[in-house]
Amino acid sequence: MKSKNRILGAVIALPLALTISACSLGFNKFEKAQETCGETSGIALSDGGTTLTIDTMGEEDWSGASYSDMNCILDALEVPQYIREEISNTNSLMGRQTAEYEGIKLSWSYHPDRGADMILHYGD
Repeated sequence: MKSKNRILGAVIALPLALTISACSLGFNKFEKAQETCGETSGIALSDGGTTLTIDTMGEEDWSGASYSDMNCILDALEVPQYIREEISNTNSLMGRQTAEYEGIKLSWSYHPDRGADMILHYGD
């Protein structure tokens, strides 16, 4: 009976360990990107490091990240070029756009008054 419990425990523990490991990987990736680019107004980690929010400065904003700050984060996260093209070609009439790569979900919008607003999330 003890061997069945050990097997059952291993069957339950392995997926749990993989899930915890995957969440840690996402946390480290966003944290490392922010460390690489430096902490700046308009870029924030939340949800235990699984969400990274970028709020760039628009024409009517008093604060926010610069576009070079946003591009630094996208470089550090190795966001594929096709997604970066979609981001740069978004206009204010298109509404919120989404993309996903390597388990990272991105959503963004753009308006000249508010700048680009982007949320990157790792995990479910």
